[in-house]
Amino acid sequence: MSLLATLFGRASADPSRWTDLWEVLAPYGGRVTPSGIESWERASGPMGAAVLRTADKQLAEAYVLLDTEAHARALGYTAPDAPFARRRFVRTLDSVIVAGPEAVSRVAADPTALRSYDTVPVREPYSEPVVPVETLATRIAGAVARKGVRYASCNEYVGVLDRRRGKQWPSRPASMGWRDPEIGWVHVDASMLCAKDGPESEDGPQSWYAAGSFAAGRIFRALHEVAGDGFGEQRPRHLRDVQVEIDPIGDEGPDDSDPQDGTPWIDDESVCLTSFVHPEDARIEEFDARVELLTRHAAGALVQRAVGFPPAELAILQRVAVSGG
Repeated sequence: MSLLATLFGRASADPSRWTDLWEVLAPYGGRVTPSGIESWERASGPMGAAVLRTADKQLAEAYVLLDTEAHARALGYTAPDAPFARRRFVRTLDSVIVAGPEAVSRVAADPTALRSYDTVPVREPYSEPVVPVETLATRIAGAVARKGVRYASCNEYVGVLDRRRGKQWPSRPASMGWRDPEIGWVHVDASMLCAKDGPESEDGPQSWYAAGSFAAGRIFRALHEVAGDGFGEQRPRHLRDVQVEIDPIGDEGPDDSDPQDGTPWIDDESVCLTSFVHPEDARIEEFDARVELLTRHAAGALVQRAVGFPPAELAILQRVAVSGG
C-alpha cells in the first residue's frame, strides 16, 4: 500500500491485502445464505468498530472493482432506460465478495465469470414491506451503529453510485433504482399519521408507515393482474415514481367536513399526490383497517386524470378506491 493511500485511509486495490475485510466476512463461510447471515450476526457482536470500519473501506474497493457496467452487462443490463435489477446485481456482487479474494480477482478480470454467481433469488416488490435492503454493507453499517458509533457508510446505498464507481458506468445515470423490477413504484407515505403512536413505533410492523407499504403493495398487485407479466411496467410511461402522501385533516388542510385530494404535482419523472383523512380515521388502531383505509385513499388519488393511467388501469384503481383491495 502506498504512503498516500495509508495517509488518506484508502485500502489497497489488491484483494489479497484486504485482511480486515476477509476477517470480518469469515463467519459467512464463503456464501451468503440464511445460516451464514445468522452466523455473521452472532459473530459481529464482539468485533471492534475500528476493524468493521476498515473492512467497510475495503468493501468499497471491492465494489469499485466489481460494480461496473461491463459486469452488469454480463447479467442483462442493456441501456439506461431499460429495466435492470440493480439490487439483485449488488447481492450477486456480495456473493462474489464473500467467496474470498481469489473470487474477487477472477471476476474483476473477467466480468463474464460473474454469471457463475448468478443464483441470487428475485424478490417481488412489496414482498418485504418494512424490511430494508440488506447487503454486506448494510450489515456492517448496522454492526457499527449497534456499538454506538456514528458512522455513515456510502456503501449502503445500492441505487446511487459515488464518484469512483460512477466512472465504471459510462452510460448509467447516478440514480439507478427507478427501473429496478424489485422496487415498487407506488409509494404510500402515511408517516404524518404516526405522531399519535409515538416516535418509538413510527416504523414498527403495525405502524401507519408499515400500513402504507402494504397499501402500496395491494395497489401494485391489482394493477399487475391487469398488465400481466412485467412487474413495474404498467405505470404511465412518463412516470418513474408515484408518491401518495396521506395527511390528517388539520388547521392547514381542507375543511374537516369536506376531505379532498390535493392537486397533483407532476413532472417528467414523478407524480406526487396528497390525500386527506378525517381525524377519526387517523385514530384507527387495527392494522388491517389501516391498510384498507390507506389503500382506498391512495387508489382514489391515483385515478385523477392528470396522472395518465390508461382506461383498464383506471378501472382497477376505481374499484380498489371503493373496496380497499
